[in-house]
Amino acid sequence: MTRGLQGKVTTEIGEHQESLSQSPSVIGSNHVAYRNHVHEVATSLGGSLQSEKTAYFLEKIHEAAHDPDSVAEANYDLVGGGIYSTAQYLLEKIPSSVSGFMNAFDHARTQGMGYGESLAEASRKAPEEADKIMSQWVESKVAVTSDNLTPEQQNYYREHLLKTIPGMEGTTQEESAQITSLYPKQPKAAKEIASLLRRASSQNRPDLIELIGNLNRSAKTSRVR
Repeated sequence: MTRGLQGKVTTEIGEHQESLSQSPSVIGSNHVAYRNHVHEVATSLGGSLQSEKTAYFLEKIHEAAHDPDSVAEANYDLVGGGIYSTAQYLLEKIPSSVSGFMNAFDHARTQGMGYGESLAEASRKAPEEADKIMSQWVESKVAVTSDNLTPEQQNYYREHLLKTIPGMEGTTQEESAQITSLYPKQPKAAKEIASLLRRASSQNRPDLIELIGNLNRSAKTSRVR
């Protein structure tokens, strides 16, 4: 890695430590700013060797994987809201297909429950409809990562999206081979990518998905050359 490139990485470490007092909206803005910043730096490296770009993104992934977890107290409601939006979409496309879930959800909301609590209540009242909605919600989240994640990374992301849904927080043991497959060239980086994918699923972090995508594209180009 060149001295100038190393300097760019070093000066950024610690810049995006997140305060536990920040609101979810401010945190979301910070994530967007962070994503844009990484993109700008990557663009500025256009003339650099591809191996230097790969090293840069590996360093950024290492940094992000060791940052303190961002605020996630609102995530339960974010998940509920996302699944509710999916339910509304299904209801428009297939009349009455998820009306039991929707009715239970809306009733829970009128009782003062948050999106997350309402989701859990509706899932108890209409489990089959809830399964259909949740499956579509997860697949819609995975689908938008196709330009950034490898198939192995998508599978891992899918598994952890499912764990964010109330009532599906199983503690399945992960095989080391599954983690290694996320980035076979470097087992240490694979573990850090796994950490970012877990955070992306539980904290609604598309910026982390894009960071992994930058690494994947850079590494792929390095192999081609």
